[in-house]
Amino acid sequence: MTSPTSDCSPPTSTAASGRYLPESLTFLQAKGRTEEALALADRYGVEAPAPALPAKRPAATDRWSALAALFRGGLWVQTLFFWLASFGGLLLVYGVSQWLPSIMRAAGYDLGSSLGFVIVINLGGIVGMLIGGRLTDRFGGSLIGAIWFGATAIGVYLLSVHMPLALTYAVVFLTGLFLFSAQAMIYATVAARSDDGNRATAVGWTSGMGRFGAVFGPWLGGQLLATGSTTSGFTVVASAGVFSLIFIALTGLPSLKRTPGTDAARPASAAG
Repeated sequence: MTSPTSDCSPPTSTAASGRYLPESLTFLQAKGRTEEALALADRYGVEAPAPALPAKRPAATDRWSALAALFRGGLWVQTLFFWLASFGGLLLVYGVSQWLPSIMRAAGYDLGSSLGFVIVINLGGIVGMLIGGRLTDRFGGSLIGAIWFGATAIGVYLLSVHMPLALTYAVVFLTGLFLFSAQAMIYATVAARSDDGNRATAVGWTSGMGRFGAVFGPWLGGQLLATGSTTSGFTVVASAGVFSLIFIALTGLPSLKRTPGTDAARPASAAG
């Protein structure tokens, strides 16, 4: 006699995960799970992508060719602007995160623990990611990124004015809201402007060039603190936001949006 539950199989982990967070159709096709991809596409009423051929590991020459493609056909201007915007953005992120509390304390602020400052500015960053992502999809990363960097610069500069502690933390929260999501908008805009053949290269090199700013920012903050330039320190840090504002705004020029091989109308959320 068979068990009453012998013909009842438990749901698989794939089905359980698909119920809450469906897998990417492209990923399923790449893994040869064509039937799952077709069923998922039918469930959500979208067109299933064509089965992808097995990808070969790119040779070193292919990698350099992908980098060179970022500078062909007028793309070099857009690429350079994105790199400069990323440099200023990460300079701002790491400079603010590591040294701004010390500069504020040297300027006479009673912030208490630096941990409180870090928590407040990162809470703002969480909210900023949620808001900025939606606005970027609707209005474009160049416009929203420029506004966000401008607001960050204003927030940092306002911290040079002595305010009550509660108001100071409110400004810190708003500065974090704009600061961290502004940098993320650069990556989203790069991905949206790139085609499938060079998207990973474009985002990777933009991030890599920005890392020079991530190194320079903490060094600059330490120099400002060591020389006692606390008042001008706020202006110097805020100027990094203006620097990135200029270059991310320039990537929104119609002449750059129409660069061959780019898709200006593509939402940032669809770039992945």
